[in-house]
Amino acid sequence: MDGDSLRLACDGETIEVRLYCIDAPERQQRPWGGLARVNLRRIATPRLEIQAVEIDRFGRTVARVYAPGPPRRMLNLEQVRGGYAAVYNRYCSEDDFLRAEREARRDARGIWSTPGLQQTPWEFRHRR
Repeated sequence: MDGDSLRLACDGETIEVRLYCIDAPERQQRPWGGLARVNLRRIATPRLEIQAVEIDRFGRTVARVYAPGPPRRMLNLEQVRGGYAAVYNRYCSEDDFLRAEREARRDARGIWSTPGLQQTPWEFRHRR
């Protein structure tokens, strides 16, 4: 769907999954939103494992999403590592995510290569 959510077929039904702990730029935040979406599609394998955390107010499953291995990779964390998403601090304080964002910032990857609202998608959504 975008850089931090997927539509998945699961047991014969379609579910919307929001990637836990992250917030990717919105589609309108060009080119960042499109780049985040393309990368998520690139790293998502045909079969994924989800570890549900909760159901959000929009009825989406908020989850850790894994591409089975080897090596088994968490897509949420991959999006942050690559600079395609920021850690959504309001909902996440996990060390692995915070460390991955610090490294992406330090190396000026993706959204961290140029200052702007793409670094804080939650602020962009409230300014529209």
